[in-house]
Amino acid sequence: MIPSDQVEAYAPFVARNPQLEVVTIPPEKVGVSAVRNWIVRRFEEEAIVMYDDDCTSLQTLCGMRNRKLTPGETVAVVENTAYCCAGAGARLFGFNQRPDPRMLQRNDPVSFVHWCGGVVGVIGKEVRWDEMLKFKCDIDACLGELLTNRIIYHESRFCFIQARDKNLGGNSLFRSPEKIATEKRYLANKWKGHVTISEYASQDCVKVHVDRRQRVDL
Repeated sequence: MIPSDQVEAYAPFVARNPQLEVVTIPPEKVGVSAVRNWIVRRFEEEAIVMYDDDCTSLQTLCGMRNRKLTPGETVAVVENTAYCCAGAGARLFGFNQRPDPRMLQRNDPVSFVHWCGGVVGVIGKEVRWDEMLKFKCDIDACLGELLTNRIIYHESRFCFIQARDKNLGGNSLFRSPEKIATEKRYLANKWKGHVTISEYASQDCVKVHVDRRQRVDL
């Protein structure tokens, strides 16, 4: 997917990957939310997976050695996750966003309440992104799914490696600290105590607070 006014900028990448189909995004679709909504409805497939253009590889966090997967293994993991998501009755799926194996609970490898971003998969055509948000829309979409459909599918054993917010072009042309701060306030006001946004190592750290398990006190 390439913005219609940036085809020339992406020409070197397209030339190196002639097997890929080039689909241009209409110029009026500005921001991640508008683009995601358009992509889901532009293609007829039941399962759609959207990768940020700064993804470089998929890494496993659950093996004896946390290695980067081959392209074939990556396709298998993503396809299997999509099948599991559909089988669980979820409509939105994604992967771990921190490549730190210490953050993985090995006895709890799949979560139904973590938010997904970076690489996001959709089953069906019902999921909507709030187009009031241009950048932090995945957090909002996940919370919306947890509110309405009660479940998302988060595959915690694998993490896509990304150079977040460092690529030029695309959404970076509209991003600014002021706009990001505005969207954080919008999310905090909309979702109240169900979301916490802080900073860790100069990056945003997002936690969603949604209970799906009964508390047991002994």
